[in-house]
Amino acid sequence: NIKVKNKLIIIYISCVVVPIILINAIFYTKISRAVKDRETLQYYKSLDVIKYNIIKSIEQCVVLSNIIYSDSLLYKWVDHQYSNTIEYYDAYNSYIQNSLIKYIPAYYQIDNVYIYTTNNTIINSGGFVYLDETIRNSDWYRLVEKSDKSFIVIPDMEKRLFVKNKLSRISFIRKLDNYKLNHNYEKYLKIDINLNAVVDNLIDSKIQQKLSILNKDGQIIYLNNTEPISDISNSRGYFNSTTVESVIENIDYLHGWKLVGVFDKNSVFKSLRDSRDYIIYLTLLSLFFATAIIIVVSRSFSKRISVISLHMNKVKDRYFEVIEGSPGKDEIGQLTESFNIMTIQI
Repeated sequence: NIKVKNKLIIIYISCVVVPIILINAIFYTKISRAVKDRETLQYYKSLDVIKYNIIKSIEQCVVLSNIIYSDSLLYKWVDHQYSNTIEYYDAYNSYIQNSLIKYIPAYYQIDNVYIYTTNNTIINSGGFVYLDETIRNSDWYRLVEKSDKSFIVIPDMEKRLFVKNKLSRISFIRKLDNYKLNHNYEKYLKIDINLNAVVDNLIDSKIQQKLSILNKDGQIIYLNNTEPISDISNSRGYFNSTTVESVIENIDYLHGWKLVGVFDKNSVFKSLRDSRDYIIYLTLLSLFFATAIIIVVSRSFSKRISVISLHMNKVKDRYFEVIEGSPGKDEIGQLTESFNIMTIQI
């Protein structure tokens, strides 16, 4: 009870339009998932590179501290009682010329190296500092005294500064007690590491990363943006961002540290837009050719059937007229030819 034209439209929609749209939608979904997975993997790789360089920088500090820790000249020099300033500086110059401390500036990530001692004849200069009551009351001193480890790595609590709007410094602290015979005074080594020097050049500007580094207690150690991650997550731009985490494991002095990166999704959206536009153009092109073919076929069917129907109605009114033109070789053409023969016979 449905006209041939409507049947062709139903066939066109159900067998052409719907499958093309459905197939391309599935194809786009697969591409979107692949693009997102690729970008997310890139984010994790970026964090892993930063994590590796942080670990490498800390390990360099460990090597440096081992050199200083085993330097017998340092212990002898620091434990000596100096009678006046001239004697002190003569001994200082002699020690520096024969020690490896003079090569410390070669470590680009190290801001400062301090050696604290309770020897009150030491003059505060050249990285050597008298350990007075103010320093004893500092947070880092209390932590290193309580710790049972050979060294600790902590945020620089004394200089919790934003350098170019970035929280950026950690301290490596170690007690110098290798030579017991020269252990007349307390001695501590404190190395300040500039995380900006370690991290900044590794952050890919294309992915516009906001990075935070947290210790195992959740304390922010590094922040390359003035807005902490918890605040970023509540901001307007968070919905256009992806948050990924990478935890440092299997390294005792950094165990539980976590890198949290917030990445702009615009790079993902751009890749998806390119894929989406390509699929839309492909879908429209497919529909255009399919529609053109259906229209030609539909017109061929409906026009010739309409002509046969018109002449059948004329026969009903006893007006016999053959159908002019080439009938064609398909079933409708055969029907037209049979109609003409019947009309001629009548």
